Amino acid sequence: MFIAGPYSATFNSLGMGQIENGFTVQEPGMGNAEMIRGDNLGPGADQDGVTQGGNCYISFVLMEYNVSVLRGLISPGSGGVPGIATPPGRLLSDYMYPLILTKVAGSNATPSIRTFRYACLAPNNQIEYFMGNNKRFVPIRMQAFPYTLSGSVRYFEDA
Repeated sequence: MFIAGPYSATFNSLGMGQIENGFTVQEPGMGNAEMIRGDNLGPGADQDGVTQGGNCYISFVLMEYNVSVLRGLISPGSGGVPGIATPPGRLLSDYMYPLILTKVAGSNATPSIRTFRYACLAPNNQIEYFMGNNKRFVPIRMQAFPYTLSGSVRYFEDA
């Protein structure tokens, strides 16, 4: 059972700042599948499928954000210097860090802690931010990568 409540977040051990309206987690469910089709039950009818894994994404909007975290997401290969492109040819694993969501003290939210061990800015995702007099809301989409724990492939752990 899940009970609603607010969460704070850290990425690479740094507090991310205030989040607008929580986190949206997209779990892969059944994941991707290569479908097995035949014509004996009708042209192009799916008869079965072979699972091939899937992807897990976490979306949220930063409001009052930690600039160090944002710069690390935007250009992770630059040492946090804005405007420097991530070098081509690097593995995404060079930029993966734990993303930890923790319920805010006094909240009854469940789970208490959700840890995505290997997360980074989702590939092919742009970060947009406003330069002006208004608050800067920064939508973020991260991807959690799978790992093996006690014989099971996981994207995250709950505590």
